Amino acid sequence: MADKKADKKNPDTSDLSSKAAEYMDLWQKQLSAMASDETVASMMAQTAQLMNNSAEAVAAMATQQKKQTKQTGTSSGQDSATGATTGGTAGTETAGASSGVDDHAVDRLTERLERLEERITALERGTVKTGK
Repeated sequence: MADKKADKKNPDTSDLSSKAAEYMDLWQKQLSAMASDETVASMMAQTAQLMNNSAEAVAAMATQQKKQTKQTGTSSGQDSATGATTGGTAGTETAGASSGVDDHAVDRLTERLERLEERITALERGTVKTGK
């Protein structure tokens, strides 16, 4: 019994290799079975097409927003004359009330991030300052 416990703690690498090979064989069999099933293959093709269509739609929206920003100098959801937020795309609701986060906490976090960015830049340049 003690030998079995020792084997579990320090498994033989050849045993791991055989288990990995067995896993890969089972995985390949599963994929082959799925590919030969017409229903599964059709579902996978439809899923891939949906993902492609979604990616194309996101790319088109990003391109449109980039064009709008270049033309007006403001991002989507901003009034080109005032720069004020207009509430987003037609048909969407404006954002709700603030989350209640203290503005000072956000300011402190922003300052800390700026200091970290400076430290990272110094590390990358090799000009690390010692001390805080």
